Amino acid sequence: MYLFNNTGSTKSIAAYWRDSSASADIYVHNGTIAAGSYVRMDGGAYVVMEEGDTVVMTSEAGSSFSTICTFELFKKEGI
Repeated sequence: MYLFNNTGSTKSIAAYWRDSSASADIYVHNGTIAAGSYVRMDGGAYVVMEEGDTVVMTSEAGSSFSTICTFELFKKEGI
């Protein structure tokens, strides 16, 4: 996942996974990013999402962010 701040000043953004089965939000980033900078999240970590789960990215008002989030999709057995 990449989060890039397109604005001319430091802005805040939250990126999180909403686990619908647990009614929980698991934050992967919740903070500021300097103007023209980006945050890259990898490290070999994996999240197993299920039907109904979502990834949410919310930036502060008046900001402009570009985001890239990639997925690997696997068919669940028995479906």
